[in-house]
Amino acid sequence: MEVIGVGIAIIDVIHEVAAYPEGRCRWLGVSTDPEKDSDAAFVHNDLAAFGVDCSLASIETQGNMPVSYIVSSRATGSRTIVHSRNLVELSYEAFVKQFTLYRGELQEDASKPVWFHFEGRNVDATQKMMLHVRENMPAAEMSIEIEALRNDWGSAMK
Repeated sequence: MEVIGVGIAIIDVIHEVAAYPEGRCRWLGVSTDPEKDSDAAFVHNDLAAFGVDCSLASIETQGNMPVSYIVSSRATGSRTIVHSRNLVELSYEAFVKQFTLYRGELQEDASKPVWFHFEGRNVDATQKMMLHVRENMPAAEMSIEIEALRNDWGSAMK
């Protein structure tokens, strides 16, 4: 049998560090209701087991938690990822709502550094989110995972 891969090839650059900086970790993303969806409960419980607070998750009533199936070859180390997703992306409006909740009620110490790490999927909304952080928390550090350079991220990263 011949296998023909269709799509892009990605270089994963992995940096291993002794430990992440000490501090509180939070997840601000989109989830289904962990009280009603066992997959969401699994995600929330797994993150909580590693000390990640999920109270900033935007809960959606439609869709399912995304799932990736990774097929990995022991012989070659190559991998294939099949991804299934029918949950909406985090909107700018949902981000601002949860960001405001964080700033108003959950931020423990406004003088401590804060780092926002974004996933660069929903490009227009993510750029607006990053600009919102920059305008409202100018000292915050930001990073972004970019899988493909299709857009100019420069204005959001300044």
